[in-house]
Amino acid sequence: MTFSLPPFTSSPVDICKPKDNWPAYFVGLAERLGKLPKLPNFAEDKGVFVFSDYGGEHKGAGFRTYTYLIVSADKISVFKKESEAIRLKYGLGATEISFKDLNYGPIRRALPDYLNAVNGCLHGMLLTVGVDVNIHSLFGESKKQGRINLELVRDEVGKGDWSYKRLEKMYRIYGPLVVMLHLLCAEDHKVLWHGDSDTINEDGKGSTFKDA
Repeated sequence: MTFSLPPFTSSPVDICKPKDNWPAYFVGLAERLGKLPKLPNFAEDKGVFVFSDYGGEHKGAGFRTYTYLIVSADKISVFKKESEAIRLKYGLGATEISFKDLNYGPIRRALPDYLNAVNGCLHGMLLTVGVDVNIHSLFGESKKQGRINLELVRDEVGKGDWSYKRLEKMYRIYGPLVVMLHLLCAEDHKVLWHGDSDTINEDGKGSTFKDA
């Protein structure tokens, strides 16, 4: 398959200047991403898919992790055909390929082919942000100041009585997502974001996921 534009763009890129009201966490992410040697070029695409997952909340974890896969929606058909062929070859059917099931024979044998298909057929990038568990807030010099800042934002929005714990996680997750879309996409790009069922998208206390 050929593309009419170079599939990747060389960095550093102009990130159109971080927004004035962005917290330092967002600004730092934008600056680091802008210095990567290459970034995906979605200029000829109408839409992108974003898939996210979060880890490090178990006891003994050293880092909280926030992982995102952002890919072209227009160029995903090649990967779909490859993954269907791999599933047929190894008799996987509709079986989910998950970390906890890697010892299952067919999944273990299919994994190298599947990862090669991901690497060779998906046009996009994979980003993981790791935060030391000893850093209690990314939105203030202390946990107390971070709580004050986030609750001020919550009150300005005026949608629901979100807890500080939920707000901290919500904005940690939104940070890389906002920065990637700001950096890689145009205003007219369509975006489909698929994430886990999580505390940040639960309804309750006067708020819904739409409010979030």
